Amino acid sequence: MKTNFILCLFFSINVIAQEQAIGFWQSHLSYNLALGVSTNGTDVFAATEIAPYAYHTNDGSFETFSKVNGLHDVQTTHTVYDATTDCFVFAYANGNLDFYKDDYFFSIPDIKLKTISGSKTINRLYAQSGLLYVATDFGLVLIDIKNREVKNTYNLIAASQTLSIKDVCVQESFIYVATNAGIYKANKNNPFLQSMSNWSLVGPATAALRLASNGQDLFASKKDSLFQLSNNTCLFKLKMDKSISALSCIPNQLVVCTFSDSLGVGTFVRYNASFQKLDSLRMAKPAQAVPMLNGAWMIADAYEGLKYLTTSGTILSLRFDCPTTYTAFNILADNSMLIVAHGGHDDKFGPMNSPAGISFRNEPFKWKNYTAWSYPFFSDTVRDFLCLAKDPIDATLYAGTYYNGMWSFKADGTATSFKQNSFLSESATEPGHYNVTGMAFDSYGNLWMNQFGATKELICKKRNNTVYKFQIPNSTRPIPYAAAGLIIDDYNQKWYFAPRGGGVIVYNDNNTIENANDDAYVQLLSGKGAGNLPSNQVNCLAKDQSGAIWIGTDNGIGIVNCPRNVIARSCESEIRIVQYDQFASYLFAGQNITAIAVDGANRKWVGSNNGVWLISEDATKIIQRFTVDNSPLPSNNISTISIDNKTGDVYFGTEFGLVSFKSTATEGTENFKEVLVYPNPISSASFSGTIAIKGLLDNADVRFTDINGQLVYKTKALGGQAIWNGVDYTGHKPAPGVYLIFASDKLGQEVMVSKLIINP
Repeated sequence: MKTNFILCLFFSINVIAQEQAIGFWQSHLSYNLALGVSTNGTDVFAATEIAPYAYHTNDGSFETFSKVNGLHDVQTTHTVYDATTDCFVFAYANGNLDFYKDDYFFSIPDIKLKTISGSKTINRLYAQSGLLYVATDFGLVLIDIKNREVKNTYNLIAASQTLSIKDVCVQESFIYVATNAGIYKANKNNPFLQSMSNWSLVGPATAALRLASNGQDLFASKKDSLFQLSNNTCLFKLKMDKSISALSCIPNQLVVCTFSDSLGVGTFVRYNASFQKLDSLRMAKPAQAVPMLNGAWMIADAYEGLKYLTTSGTILSLRFDCPTTYTAFNILADNSMLIVAHGGHDDKFGPMNSPAGISFRNEPFKWKNYTAWSYPFFSDTVRDFLCLAKDPIDATLYAGTYYNGMWSFKADGTATSFKQNSFLSESATEPGHYNVTGMAFDSYGNLWMNQFGATKELICKKRNNTVYKFQIPNSTRPIPYAAAGLIIDDYNQKWYFAPRGGGVIVYNDNNTIENANDDAYVQLLSGKGAGNLPSNQVNCLAKDQSGAIWIGTDNGIGIVNCPRNVIARSCESEIRIVQYDQFASYLFAGQNITAIAVDGANRKWVGSNNGVWLISEDATKIIQRFTVDNSPLPSNNISTISIDNKTGDVYFGTEFGLVSFKSTATEGTENFKEVLVYPNPISSASFSGTIAIKGLLDNADVRFTDINGQLVYKTKALGGQAIWNGVDYTGHKPAPGVYLIFASDKLGQEVMVSKLIINP
């Protein structure tokens, strides 16, 4: 099946952009699912499912935030603004709080760190006169914003049960809280609010969810019903046709937001003081609404992002370029092009049923998203894109899914679906499903694929479009025909793992794809003589620049240094013993290794459920270590790592979003025609970063001299990039001036000369 695919780019485009500094982190998060909104009248903050962003009404610009530029956590859930302190507040799913003032974030993690047996979920934030009221499942927390301290915690108990505070607001001298046992109020100036005797029940003892006050009137909601609080009683006013998700009011105007579990049937409804409907606007899932100074409204929609309702009744969608969602199961990074597959599978290799599709970036901050709900060719049944491969000859992109076959996207703008009535086979264990779980191109340009669950789990699609399928016996695999994670070694042997404890399969077609009679295969398992893997549970495979195969398992890494001999059983995985500091152990023993990627210097980036390591080429040295505690990583659970070896950017896909790190290594070039020195020039007085020279031959010898030829510093390129910290061999910064950079190949036959300018 073919269709027009108006996407010029899944294909390589030369991008001219400013080089980022070595060690620079960048977030590539999704910001378009808004759960909360706050404003000071001109700046609007949206709390999205991972991190907040700002919309500045004075110039229409956006500003995104993440751990890269100051946030202390991930998964924002609520936001509020306090006018007294001119401070924005953000709540996180784990109970943490961030406060934003004067372009700076400070955190009050007391709730996150609080030791309690129950839930610490924050249900609502309310700010007034420099105080922040935090409604949580364990009680009401009062925080002094200016002094950055928790003043009190009120645990409300009724019928021997701690009440969950769903919402809070202050009107005149009283604090009102909506709880799972009704609405309670107390005098905010009472110094003994820890005692339940100082709180009084307002109305019936049934669950209340939302509160809103304009200073004169107080409103509350229970499921789909709206009430007005007057003289300590709840007066029924309206019954909505859907559940109420948010309340907001200003003098003479009340806003009620409703939602349904079905996509796109939420509403934003405005009433006047007499409860007459002013307007009703259909939305996906409005989560919160706040008034602007000019009478307009800002609305956070949990499916469609931030919306602006103008005074004329026009709705503007304030969305911007970013990935469809925060999950990144597979990444293809090449020459500043980035493609992200948003699918996945669970721990048992079952589907996640994600409709988020594919996100593509061909230049900085320019994203195109192709999802089940926005791209008709996919339809609403397409789920879980898992694997990506780009044709090295014509740049066609191939994308495989769980259950829904495979797509190809060509440079001429057409796309083709491969599912039923194609060369793909349906699953033998789940009829009607077409699973493509691994893809790779061999040295002849043929596309090889895994089909999880198909009786012939290995497929080759040759360049002339002829197809060959290969069946491998399943007697020693826990799951029949389990296959995923395909790579191809330097001898055109196909390597893939059998999920859920089936080890690794190596298949050799003897370079005669058409003749299966001379083919051979082997299954590698744990134990001497069986393959010597660290574990039968294999999660990932990688081939390094020397041709060795690195096998990531739930118990560390095994290395096959002689892949050509593995089928003959004369070569097994090496479980290397390495020494770090004074300790020696097997390589990553006990670690669940989820991703391995090889950079331009043949170093290995290793992802796990415990963060990321960069290790030396021979694995004897840990060069860098990244976790959520010492870096902007959103999570320690790493799902994938991909390296753009032309730029040196290392991309980390995690359970809470995608980030990248500008590393020191790139791949070597064939000549010195595109050498770049950056940053250049630098200031001798203020510069304290790293100077990089990219576009070098592989492992080139690099020397820095002054204008008279005196040696200042020398090093060797990491792949195609050399770095210098700006300090000479005596440990001092060189004097301002012009410095020459000489680079040569290993034999000293090809030489490049460039310049670095150091200003005062």
